[in-house]
Amino acid sequence: MGAKLQPDLLNAGFQVTGLESGAIVINGRQWHEPLVLSSSLGPRAWLVDVKHPLEDSHFRALIDPEIDILIIGTGARQVFIHPSVWSDTCRQAAVGVEFMTSAAACRTFNLLASENRRVVMATLLPGDAPPLWQPGTL
Repeated sequence: MGAKLQPDLLNAGFQVTGLESGAIVINGRQWHEPLVLSSSLGPRAWLVDVKHPLEDSHFRALIDPEIDILIIGTGARQVFIHPSVWSDTCRQAAVGVEFMTSAAACRTFNLLASENRRVVMATLLPGDAPPLWQPGTL
């Protein structure tokens, strides 16, 4: 007796359709820069500098009243951003935050978007070196 497989039917308007070291592919279009993506709004550039610490304003720009979870992709290696940078903004907006590699962020985004979850992903490219975003130690 064999298993019958069915193709995934994603309801999300936008999804990650491919990953490369220097690019993320969204609905067949390559992006070669850090980006922000939600399942209902198309990708846009994420204006961050990996050599300068993230600030609260970077997170405020990502918060939308229509989201429940924010995924931050930190390049080739997982980096945790100090809670002093993001926790007040995200707590006030009742938004959960997850930090993971960019490849894991893309997979997680697709999964959550396919479940009709209200999710936003802000990510560096999968092959990017870890950012210097640590204002302190955890």
